Amino acid sequence: MLQVITRNPLEDKGEAQYRQLVRVGHKLLSVAVFGDTHGSVPKLVLLSGCGTPSPLYDFKALITRLQNSYCLIVVEKSGYGFSDWSRDPRDIDTMLDETRAALHGAGVTGPYVLLPHSMSGLEALYWTKKYPAEVEAIIGLDMATPQAYETRNLVPPAAATALLGALCRTGLPRLLPRLTADQSPAIKAGNLSAEDKAVYRTLFFKNFMDPDIQREINTVNANARKVAEAGLPQIKMLQLVSNGKGTGFSKDEWRSIQESFKAQQGNSQIRYFDAPHYLHDYVPEKMSEAIRDFISGKPDRSSKVIRHTLTSHP
Repeated sequence: MLQVITRNPLEDKGEAQYRQLVRVGHKLLSVAVFGDTHGSVPKLVLLSGCGTPSPLYDFKALITRLQNSYCLIVVEKSGYGFSDWSRDPRDIDTMLDETRAALHGAGVTGPYVLLPHSMSGLEALYWTKKYPAEVEAIIGLDMATPQAYETRNLVPPAAATALLGALCRTGLPRLLPRLTADQSPAIKAGNLSAEDKAVYRTLFFKNFMDPDIQREINTVNANARKVAEAGLPQIKMLQLVSNGKGTGFSKDEWRSIQESFKAQQGNSQIRYFDAPHYLHDYVPEKMSEAIRDFISGKPDRSSKVIRHTLTSHP
């Protein structure tokens, strides 16, 4: 069942005008849309990394630089941002079905260009294999690949994540925001206004290591195996890659994983940045430039095929 809800759980006047809550099953998922969903411009779907308290505010620096050229959509999964907690399974099929349902419920139809950050790279790859007609290209924002989870166990002990989540729900971390919420890249990078920061902190204390995020973390290895078994989609891709800081890998290890993926996928470009894992927070100007270049066909002339495809839809 899909139903658009107009209530705003937090009165942030800046982003509220772009955001709606869509009922997907028994829960409400937040979908923010910037731009005309019925125009001819490419539709860029931004997918956050695991545990990001507020994907909408995390992507704000990138959105402000791209929204005049493209239609940008942020879907906040259950347990993220303004969305409800669900306690539903976090297997890759369930999460993908919910993302697609939220988009359709918000009136946003494909095809899409997917911009996944970190762990959402798995969802983007699986989406493209399972529903190839819905995806025109993938632009990875330092996205994770199945190999990253095969190379090293990145999953913390379940007891540790549960303890962190329970501690956050006590309210004690609110007494030390500079040591908790303010360490988030979205705030540290300096791209948010004072009002934005206040909303972000509220969402941080609401969502940090909540039950949905804990289940997503505990399921990621199984999800990575399923994505690997499905095979890599042969679609135009751009990998925007960090210096590895914040990934759990060294710079050389992380870039080796990205290079290996590029060689296996066979239809991807890579651009490197000397910045941490949350590239879109720390170097949004360079990121937006790289995204524009890729969609418009620079510097790889073959990317012009994507631009033609993207602009050919009414």
